[in-house]
Formats: sequence, structure tokens, C-alpha cells
Amino acid sequence: MSRTRKSTSVHMAATAVMALAAFAPAHAADSKAIIRAALEDGVFSGAMTGGLADKFKTITRSSSPVQAKVVLVRRFKDVGCGRLKFTLGQDAVPTREGGSQPFETTFELNLCADGSYPSDGVDLAQFPVPPQPSAKDLK
Repeated sequence: MSRTRKSTSVHMAATAVMALAAFAPAHAADSKAIIRAALEDGVFSGAMTGGLADKFKTITRSSSPVQAKVVLVRRFKDVGCGRLKFTLGQDAVPTREGGSQPFETTFELNLCADGSYPSDGVDLAQFPVPPQPSAKDLK
């Protein structure tokens, strides 16, 4: 094989490995890291750790790892903000019948990388603020 062909083959193999790495599952991460990764890279897929994962395990009564797939649905004008679609799941979640089965839930949220909510993407007129009681009403 000529030197040029060998160089081209090595380059193609390296490109293929890098492309596969981009779609490989991420390592375990807490919810903040997952949100940042999804907002920056467009997707996160891997195990979720930390407080939210522990709460999820408590609710499902399963010690199986919580798997998360978070996809950026839409970017907002606010820098670092977007609509994220979360799919959280676990294997071996106990059932009422005594067995176990996989469990998965999906939901969407508007979030920013710093944990705040974006100013665009929400029509605040749809959510009027209810009248607040005054101090004398609380007596």
C-alpha cells in the first residue's frame, strides 16, 4: 500500500472513530451537568446521578441507575437557553403485582444553563399573577 493510501485510510478511520465518539453515551452526570451538556451539545445521553436521581429512585422504589436522554428542542434568544425534552427511565422498577418492569417518563422544560428560566418562549399573559394577600389579611 502506498504511503498516500495508508495516510488516507488512517485519516478515514480516525474520522469514523471521532464520529462514533460524538454519539457514544456520556458518562454519569448530575442534573446541572446534564442540562449544560444538552444546551451546549444539543443532546445528553447517559446515567444521571445526584439528588434528582436519588429522588427518582425513591419515587420508583428501584435502585437501578436512572438513564437520561435530554435533547435540545429549540434554542431561545437568551444566550444559553432553550427548550429541552427529557426522557428519564429505569430498568427493574417494582410493580404492584410483585414483578418488575422498565419505567420511562418524558417531559419538556424551558431552561437556561445557569438554572434560570428564559425570558422568551413564555407568554406571561397566559399566567396572570393572582391577587396577593396584604399583611392585614393574614392576621
